Amino acid sequence: MTREEYRRNRLISSFISMNLPISINDDMLLQFQYQVEKSIPSFVEPYPWIGKLWCKISKSCCQVGIISNGDSHLQRSKLEKLRLNLSTAAVYISSEISLSKPSPDIFTYAANQTNAKYYYYCGDSLEFDIFPAVQAGWTGIWWNPERRKFTGSDSRIQICQTPEKLMNTFMKYIE
Repeated sequence: MTREEYRRNRLISSFISMNLPISINDDMLLQFQYQVEKSIPSFVEPYPWIGKLWCKISKSCCQVGIISNGDSHLQRSKLEKLRLNLSTAAVYISSEISLSKPSPDIFTYAANQTNAKYYYYCGDSLEFDIFPAVQAGWTGIWWNPERRKFTGSDSRIQICQTPEKLMNTFMKYIE
């Protein structure tokens, strides 16, 4: 699945979840996508428990970074809204480095910019986040509050369906 197909499917899935009609053509869908992306930063809010998790991670000796696909301005606007106090050098945005998920190359690139011993990636998409991270040698932490099924078995993939499980998983790796 290409990134554009993924974005289109994600948008259609959002329409369905809100009981909106999806009988629109691709041009209308692209126009809607543009308007949504323009407005997204104003709606970005972290989950209430993220502050506690971020505080614990920040106090650890771990190097922390973010890998994100998409437009540089949009992604940086969203990150700014989250107020994570993260070094801009630790943010890897596909449009800035000409690599993107689901290619494992973006994870290899990020790893080559650091001197960490172990690498972990938390994401909400098996196909775009977790599988390529694992292919690049990282441990994948799948944030899956929707409880989607995963029939595979790989010790390098941790599945977290609740904030508590996610917090415990991070703590296991940073302690």
